[in-house]
Amino acid sequence: MMGQVAFLHSYDGFGANLYRNETVLAGLNEQQWDTLGDVFHAEDAPEALMDLFELHGFLTALAISPVETTRADWQPLVSGDTQLDESIWQMIETIKASLRDELDSGDGVELPVEMMPDDEEEGPMLQSWCLGFVEGQMLHDEAWFERSADIVASLSLPMTAFSGAIDDEDLGGLMNSAKQRQGLAERIPDSLEELYLLFREDA
Repeated sequence: MMGQVAFLHSYDGFGANLYRNETVLAGLNEQQWDTLGDVFHAEDAPEALMDLFELHGFLTALAISPVETTRADWQPLVSGDTQLDESIWQMIETIKASLRDELDSGDGVELPVEMMPDDEEEGPMLQSWCLGFVEGQMLHDEAWFERSADIVASLSLPMTAFSGAIDDEDLGGLMNSAKQRQGLAERIPDSLEELYLLFREDA
């Protein structure tokens, strides 16, 4: 979860990004996202609870995954030991299903964050989203990398790089300059679509 110092701007930023085009994101309306925000971005939210950017990235990975997952598989990663109302879980399930529909449509996933890694506000949000994606990927990492491992690794690289899950020195200089970081971030939307199609082709 993002530190509480980032709480105010991250929650406000999520709302602004959600509705910058006056559209509904991932199957939920503004009121429903506000309800989730009250839970996941509460000032006293437990550290184990994901923030909304992390949650969206996590669910995007589950929607792409070559392995179908049940709530029992991923629920503990979302909330830790925190007990959430069933209505909250139903909204989360709606997001997951909507992300799969977006990928099926071929129009790409509507992301809640701009691809601006060096921006003071967008950068931490992007990192949190990518961290959630990597956490979702690692839930069944054997299946992700079972076939076409090199292609999957290459397509996953932008999310992995910005997640903070690996050290910068292990990235071979890919994050050394603002131009490199921006280029890597701009690969994310297409990488998501290509990963989804790759796993559907292999199925």
